[in-house]
Amino acid sequence: MNLKALISIGVACLALVAVAPAAADNAPCCTSLYPETVDGAGLSGVAGAQASIVRALRGGGATAGATFTVSKRSLVLATSSLSFRSLRVQTLRFGSNDATMKGVGLLNGRRVSFKAVAVHNALPGVDTLRVSLGTRAAVGGRVLEGSIFIR
Repeated sequence: MNLKALISIGVACLALVAVAPAAADNAPCCTSLYPETVDGAGLSGVAGAQASIVRALRGGGATAGATFTVSKRSLVLATSSLSFRSLRVQTLRFGSNDATMKGVGLLNGRRVSFKAVAVHNALPGVDTLRVSLGTRAAVGGRVLEGSIFIR
């Protein structure tokens, strides 16, 4: 390739670049689909419509001395001296990175109330789960193996 061919290829490329923005304005395939930039698709949405945010809670693993699995509908916890599983979750409240669950479950075969607080942190090894079972002291702590996911 000689210098004359390289210059003519460069001029052709510059001409295409100069024409491309004008062609992109008229082409429907190049329109952004973000609500902020599409005419008639404002952020307010459809009049009378409501948005639903679906929250999620799930996890499993081990704390110091206890193993657990947790989801929106159930909690299972076991240590060397106790076995617990939820029968019914009565309330579940979400914060920005935590969830509080209250309900009724079976502790070593006996019906007790429970309250569980799960916290999800972005850093691994910083999630926590605390479970109060009836009148007993809380069980759980920092999650050492596994994780808790709250969205």
